[in-house]
Amino acid sequence: MAQTFTNFTSAPRSYSFTQSVRNFFDSLGRAMQASRQSSALIQMSDAQLNRIGLKREDIADHVFKTNFAD
Repeated sequence: MAQTFTNFTSAPRSYSFTQSVRNFFDSLGRAMQASRQSSALIQMSDAQLNRIGLKREDIADHVFKTNFAD
């Protein structure tokens, strides 16, 4: 007779769900922050952007790097 043993550990189901919800709200918060930052930068004049070291065409890259590049 053959026997098969499988030993594995997994997180409790509630942990996985809780972590998924936490990750969702973390991502949502980051996206909202990125949206606010992008809107604020887009409303600035080219002179204002220049003072903080940005060009208008670099706004999207800057917002992405500051909010999502971990």
